[in-house]
Amino acid sequence: MKHSVRAVIVEDGKLLCVKLVDCADDGQFYYYMLPGGEALKIENIFDATVRHCLDKVNLKVKVHDLLFVRDYKTQHYNGHELQVVHETEHIFLCHVLQKRDELWGTNPEENQIGVEWIPIRDLTEYEFSPPELSHVISSFCKGEIVDIYLSE
Repeated sequence: MKHSVRAVIVEDGKLLCVKLVDCADDGQFYYYMLPGGEALKIENIFDATVRHCLDKVNLKVKVHDLLFVRDYKTQHYNGHELQVVHETEHIFLCHVLQKRDELWGTNPEENQIGVEWIPIRDLTEYEFSPPELSHVISSFCKGEIVDIYLSE
């Protein structure tokens, strides 16, 4: 099982997201994700969240509440064959400890092309990965009751 983390960072009605690009035969496809990534075996999920925020968006954060646990299966190519991997993702509410002018981390995603603040009221209109998460975050930010456990 693989464990990963994501950060929900909200300021002035906007959600901080990384912007990524995928190239396909018919052109480029842009989408957004929460900053985060895989937790290393030697670190706890809180330290992993702090590290990924520095790596991806150049922000030092304090990890607060666990908002969601996302449980899903994905396919990974291990060099010889396609394998199904069970993943658990912990999504935390984080607060910025130190503002930065440059929102670009030292170790961004391979296909990361930017960092953007997206208005929460428009979040569901953006290509967000996974799409279901944009609806849950939008509802949470509106004060609606949402499930903490997200299963796909």
